[in-house]
Amino acid sequence: MNKYLVSLFCLTLAACAPTPEEINDIKKSYSKPQMGFSGLVTVQHSEFNGTSIHLPQQISVEFEQEAATGKHLSLFKSPTRLLSLSPNEDFVSIGCNESTDIESVPANLNVDTLKICGRHQIAHNALNITANTIIVDSAILEFIPTQSQQGSNRITLTSKIFWVEGKNNITLQGAKIPGGRALPPTLNLDAGMVTGLGHLKVLSKANIFSVSIK
Repeated sequence: MNKYLVSLFCLTLAACAPTPEEINDIKKSYSKPQMGFSGLVTVQHSEFNGTSIHLPQQISVEFEQEAATGKHLSLFKSPTRLLSLSPNEDFVSIGCNESTDIESVPANLNVDTLKICGRHQIAHNALNITANTIIVDSAILEFIPTQSQQGSNRITLTSKIFWVEGKNNITLQGAKIPGGRALPPTLNLDAGMVTGLGHLKVLSKANIFSVSIK
């Protein structure tokens, strides 16, 4: 190739190359926190018939960011429970200003009837509640683990009767990590028979991460 053409080619490349300021702008734009995806939610209830995929009218589920492939929400029929769930206590309430109130939501609880009212931020890395009847009455439950344990951050609520009164919210958010937050806990809600005149909204937030470009 003619040496003059080579020189012209090199000058053209140099002219088209981004300036140091432009490179810094590119790095900054990609180094900002990025939103990933929400977690998984499984809902089981007694009225699910296997042919019509639906949630009970008292429950809705939202995802802050869904993946293009895969399914974030799974629906199944609750298994038939003919026997008692062998509770340790008869009736326990949380945040309801009743004599049966306990101080906070424990990581593991097995009772006949559980009633939850008011706002609670729950930092357990895993939670397992089993009751014949779970009542949510104007409750706001924010599940934010203290540690990110992928595959182990799991919230399990199991009941024969799930009673919904007032406006209720369950928020699933990942543990705080450098530059953002981890994937949210997985929710397994095996509600059994869902009843009541209220509504429960479940929100699974997306993870947030930062990309460092040097």
